[in-house]
Amino acid sequence: MPPWIDDRRHHLDGVRLRALACWAAVGLGIGRAELADAERAARLLVAEAPYRESAHRLLMEVLAARGNRAEALQAYEALRRRLREDLGTAPGEELRRLHASLLA
Repeated sequence: MPPWIDDRRHHLDGVRLRALACWAAVGLGIGRAELADAERAARLLVAEAPYRESAHRLLMEVLAARGNRAEALQAYEALRRRLREDLGTAPGEELRRLHASLLA
């Protein structure tokens, strides 16, 4: 296979991830009628980019908007564990603030 194919595939993977993030963000912005689709997009994004904190933030925000604060907190905890175990790090400031606001 020519090397440009891998470059193109990598580029298209990035486009797909950005499209999922936009889908989730727009659905979150619209609200009620679109929250189920926003959650689906955010879950796909988390599955495909498990270390992307912005994906987890979107998922947590959508879950909270759907009235599922407990699941949003579980999503944070799952990310926190993954980052600690796999990378030896912790979620960034933005996610920690979101977590704190969900606890309040």
